[in-house]
Amino acid sequence: MTQQPDNVFPSKFSIPSENNDPAELEIAILRSLGRFEMMTREWIELLHFPLIADGSIRSVGSHRILQSLLKLGLIWRVAADILKRSDRGRTPYVYGLTKDGRDYLEAYGQEPDEETLRRLKWRPKSNPQVGKATLSHDLKAAAWSVGMVQALRRSPRLHQIFVQVEYSTEGQRFDALVLARFWRKAPQKILFTDRIPWWEAADVSAHLVDVIAFALEIDQGTEATRIIKEKAERYRDLSLSGFYQRQIGTFVVPVFLVPDQKRALSIMHMWNSAWKGVSETERQRYSALISTTNGATAQPEGHQSWGPLWGNYIHIASNKKRSLLDGLGCPTVSIWEQQWLK
Repeated sequence: MTQQPDNVFPSKFSIPSENNDPAELEIAILRSLGRFEMMTREWIELLHFPLIADGSIRSVGSHRILQSLLKLGLIWRVAADILKRSDRGRTPYVYGLTKDGRDYLEAYGQEPDEETLRRLKWRPKSNPQVGKATLSHDLKAAAWSVGMVQALRRSPRLHQIFVQVEYSTEGQRFDALVLARFWRKAPQKILFTDRIPWWEAADVSAHLVDVIAFALEIDQGTEATRIIKEKAERYRDLSLSGFYQRQIGTFVVPVFLVPDQKRALSIMHMWNSAWKGVSETERQRYSALISTTNGATAQPEGHQSWGPLWGNYIHIASNKKRSLLDGLGCPTVSIWEQQWLK
């Protein structure tokens, strides 16, 4: 069964909604679909209907908007029988952006960042079918990315966030890239909205913000040893050459999601073998993190649910637990809740 992010996030960290304009919601949904490639209706509601407490009202609202977008040909929909059926036994759908939807965003200037616009994922509305293997793989990437955005957006220190499922660069492909820019100090005035602060061209001084990036690798346990080794070597060479810093402004932290502990140990061995001979400082700095799919959404005891942002990850080079936000000086969920959410 495909892992989905937890739909219940702490209410005390919720974002007040300022605009429920259906037209603006339609644009927001189109922009998200292009980034995540495919989404369930529950994920769409999680990101874009955050403060409607009555689940039935939220469901009716999202249904109407999705039906409208389908009729206009701006999105596609396919049944996903690999997902859990509804309480009524119905097969759930997944939704995505069509070429017309992508062109609509461009024509009306609704996607201001040209790089983002170029990378948006779409499928032809005439034949959007997705194979089961691809659907299973890509939904895991989308689920992790949706959960990351939902958690990160709760911090008033988040300035901008870039997400793209299936991101390619320099002969390399990530299952997803999540790139977040944070204010080093919380802004004095916080304008709470229900909008996600998607990435745009940088208009702030570098000394005011910190940037962190994650390259997601979904491993189904079927890739050959040779392919895993080549991935580790590619990350090694591009990290040491400074390519990622030049390309996106910071080095990337590879994050492997694997089916079980046995596969995790195998990948950890292959990664460390590929990085043998590299200085200890660089091995520690550029090391990948790894978790099982279930472990990536397991929450620390005594804390609210934060989805994959605060799952259980192992730092491969040190074989110790590591926070995704450790590089920003936020090593624990307690610090996140007490210092980054004020």
